[in-house]
Amino acid sequence: MYELRVMAENLQGRSDPLTSDKPVVAKSQYTVPGAPGKPELIDSDKNHITIKWKQPISNGGSPIIGYDIERRDVNTGRWIKINGQPVPTAEYQDDRVTSNHQYQYRISAVNAAGNGKTSEPSAIFNARPLREKPRFYFDGLVESALSSCRRDSGKYTVTAANEFGKDTADIEVIVVDKPSPPEGPLSYTETAPDHISLHWYSPKDDGGSEITGYIIEFTEFGVDDWRPVPGACPNTNFTVKNLVEGKKYVFRIRAENIYGASEALEGKPVLAKSPFDPPGAPSQPTIAAYTPNSANLEWHPPDDCGGKPITGYIVERRERGVSNLRDGARYEFRVLAVNEAGPGHPSKPSDPMTAEHQRYRPDPPEPPKPDRITRNGVTLSWRPPRTDGKSRIKGTKP
Repeated sequence: MYELRVMAENLQGRSDPLTSDKPVVAKSQYTVPGAPGKPELIDSDKNHITIKWKQPISNGGSPIIGYDIERRDVNTGRWIKINGQPVPTAEYQDDRVTSNHQYQYRISAVNAAGNGKTSEPSAIFNARPLREKPRFYFDGLVESALSSCRRDSGKYTVTAANEFGKDTADIEVIVVDKPSPPEGPLSYTETAPDHISLHWYSPKDDGGSEITGYIIEFTEFGVDDWRPVPGACPNTNFTVKNLVEGKKYVFRIRAENIYGASEALEGKPVLAKSPFDPPGAPSQPTIAAYTPNSANLEWHPPDDCGGKPITGYIVERRERGVSNLRDGARYEFRVLAVNEAGPGHPSKPSDPMTAEHQRYRPDPPEPPKPDRITRNGVTLSWRPPRTDGKSRIKGTKP
């Protein structure tokens, strides 16, 4: 801050001084201009970017001499001045760009007082043609469509065109849904009195999502009371346990993904029993020998063994037991063959027998001898047979 005074001078000397009324500051009479407007894109290509901006609202009291331009490559992040002398107009073409690089710009106005504030940085501009044919970019594209179904899935060709050309792309459209039913037939790979093993095939359509498992339900045949089988089933086979022997069951299978469960594949009724049948009936037993308190029986094995070897036989009679028969009582016997599936059908009953000492035919007598021969006949004699067959000889026949 200064105060000034002035004195006049001639050959006779200097006058009294004239002093300024108030102190004065030594400074420019102008201020720097305000900030220009945000740079906007006019044109771009692989070798240039052209921008424009609005003049600042305030020129600082001195005419705008020009503008300084700064640029930032997005890859480096550093601002650098790219013009030499101030640019006289509010437009600039940057010819020192690299193809497909991204840049930002900011502007400062210059007047007699110097550079003003910089503008707001521009948007990011690409060094590529501003006007070119369209291009498709589908990376990470996921869309959902309403009122669509699985049959809408497939490959679609999409074309975009403008005055500079066109671009074509193939799009794979996948409409997701619950899966289709499992493929049959639903077969029974093993049947037993208390469990049945099932097998089926994967559904033709998984609904566009991986099959997470299968839901198995069962009910007794003729009863509409479906119950889920406990336990997870990730594969196309499963053994259902804790069944009741002799009951007939119906099974059904549903495939499941994250979008829901399919319609059911239903199997034919199946009986919870051994996979083998009981054997057929043996032949009618015959009584080979007997006593007052026992009997020996004989029979032939059944023609049908039921698919499994015969493991034994069960002998039945009209009264309890084969031994200790009551002397003089009459009995009938029958036989049942047994295999892994259980007892088979009984045979026909044997012929009735009386519990007594078994009688046999007597041995033949010794040859007769003539004792007396007459004109009218011969008197014979002989010795009795050695054994009487355990029964008194009632008589003889000539």
